Amino acid sequence: MTAKALSSCTNLTTRQQMEDLRHQATLRCNGPDFKPCKPLTQPCVFDVESDPCERRNLYENIGETLSLLEEEMVAYRRTEVKANNRRSDKLADPKYWNNTWTYWQDLPVPHMTPGHKKCVKTML
Repeated sequence: MTAKALSSCTNLTTRQQMEDLRHQATLRCNGPDFKPCKPLTQPCVFDVESDPCERRNLYENIGETLSLLEEEMVAYRRTEVKANNRRSDKLADPKYWNNTWTYWQDLPVPHMTPGHKKCVKTML
């Protein structure tokens, strides 16, 4: 479906080119088994650029850098805003925003069909 949608708006790709791109973009993690990281036991720290399959946990080998990262995480946790579990806003529905998930609260009320406008008036 994605290939069909893309080909309808651009002449960039043929079906074969799309399949080739998908093949190139697929991460293959063949090779020896590895010990999986267990984040509830100890942190998992990976260099995803050189180890995209996340086989080598660097947690025990990065010393000072790890301490800095942990300090930053503590600072973030001190300032985090807890979820308030508010009811969802019907205006958040992507159908009102060109079928796109977006932050809608700072945007003007979208252009809608007459039936949708009636719905929005009742929501506002």
